[in-house]
Amino acid sequence: NHIYKEGGIEEPNFMGHRTIDAKALYQSLAIYEEMGLQGGLEKACNKLKIGFEGVKHTALADAINTFRLWHFLTTKLSKGYNGK
Repeated sequence: NHIYKEGGIEEPNFMGHRTIDAKALYQSLAIYEEMGLQGGLEKACNKLKIGFEGVKHTALADAINTFRLWHFLTTKLSKGYNGK
């Protein structure tokens, strides 16, 4: 694939077989905080008061907001999240 060659990456799976599951992280917190599990990315961002940026269900906006959600949660959890 030319994208890998242009980036100087020899192996397509250069990050290994790991995934970042922001949804599972959020749902774990939602269960603990009794926030309810219904809703998508936009609702999750709004419940955490970080807001949703861009047009929902577009690839770039969903990718950016998924990262924002993950970053918010991992930062808060690493400091001992206390949402209540």
